[in-house]
Amino acid sequence: MERMIRRRYLGGSAAVFGGLLAAACGEPTVRYVGQPQAGPAGPAGPAGAKGATGAQGAQGAAGAAGKDAVVVSYVSNLNFTHPESIARYGLLDMFNKTTDLGITVNFDDQSKNVSHQQIRLLAAAGTPPDMGHYSHIQVGGLFVDGVTIDLEPILKVEPDWAAQRADFYEKMLGSSMWAGKLVSIPAYANNDAFIFNKGLLDQKGITHPKLGWTWDDLTDMATKVSVPDEVWGISWYWTRWYRFVGTNGGRVISDDGSKMLLDSPENVEVLEYLLHLVESGLSPPDGKANFYKAALNNVGFEQQGPYRIPTLRKNEAPDFGVVNTPIKTELFANSGGHNLIVTKGIPPERQQAAALVAKWITATPQQTEMVIKSTGTPVSKSVLTDPVLVEYLKTDPQLKGFIDLSPYSWRWPPIPSMAKTYPEVRDCGPVMRKEIGVKDWLAEQHRVAQLLLDQHPPV
Repeated sequence: MERMIRRRYLGGSAAVFGGLLAAACGEPTVRYVGQPQAGPAGPAGPAGAKGATGAQGAQGAAGAAGKDAVVVSYVSNLNFTHPESIARYGLLDMFNKTTDLGITVNFDDQSKNVSHQQIRLLAAAGTPPDMGHYSHIQVGGLFVDGVTIDLEPILKVEPDWAAQRADFYEKMLGSSMWAGKLVSIPAYANNDAFIFNKGLLDQKGITHPKLGWTWDDLTDMATKVSVPDEVWGISWYWTRWYRFVGTNGGRVISDDGSKMLLDSPENVEVLEYLLHLVESGLSPPDGKANFYKAALNNVGFEQQGPYRIPTLRKNEAPDFGVVNTPIKTELFANSGGHNLIVTKGIPPERQQAAALVAKWITATPQQTEMVIKSTGTPVSKSVLTDPVLVEYLKTDPQLKGFIDLSPYSWRWPPIPSMAKTYPEVRDCGPVMRKEIGVKDWLAEQHRVAQLLLDQHPPV
């Protein structure tokens, strides 16, 4: 089915949405939807995008807007060939070509991604980019290290900011703040879920799971689909065990980032359940997953995120459905994703301009476009009812399965010590290999992680 998403107009400036933008010409492309595909269509590579919005493009747009136009520089933390980067550049190109705010975004140097370590070095040298996308778990550290600013003082004077701010899901906004400061703006997310092999389930006469299915349902279905030495019932990542925690009503850390909650009874129950899956032979004994990514037709259920969709389609993986992570007590979707930051140490007029660009990118129409193009999930409530997204999801039930979990999504708070704390939480391999008991491992990881967390209290 071929179609183009309608044009939309924002604040009197034409803003074209739908498919992916061909950045070289600024026109929306026809997107082939509802069929296996290599991933979102978009600019062929950096040359096309540079032609539209490199240094020359920025100068041309600045000239069109007037000689007093403010030019802000942007960097991506992902490689320019990444589907999410392509989607980001498409939106920035759209901003340059369709808005009349007197602001131009220059993202000329697309050939290099700028990591959170590199932007720290640039800031220390006094040459930071003005803005960029960074993982939500990195924004707290960047703020504490003096790289970024609190965006609230700039944005609170904008008449429509209060409504846009209130539209963000509570957990998405919370994961963008540290010590009461708006250290970033949530841009898009990627909710965890389970994908299931439709063909293998159909062969066994197993009814496909529905939203709200449970731990017991997973055990029962995985047992039925499993074939010793041929088909695993379930593959899940030992480094992602904590993504089951919320389904049992627990958490690994408090929402304000002040306390670790690892050694709770709920978390003990989670690890005991997962250990049972390994001991019973339903799950690989080495913590391997990604059978679907490799297009192997030897697993019934797999823990995955929407970012995997382009690869699965490119590899022609077996047809799959998407459903929530099975629950014990509540629907829960652990979520990642990226936020927009504005840097410190640049002229105030560029800080203000960069903040307005970030605000524009995360408004409902542009966020909808980002979600579709990057196979991401929304961070704002209104996106779920945006007619453009509603119509598109009729053609892409796999992405819809992930997006439907948005109201149940949860993110780590952006703790500054994340790089050190996170490894203490992630890998439950010692438990699965029976090198240590469940309670002892949780108690020790809780102790170490709390010490690290205390290095940067949230107040």
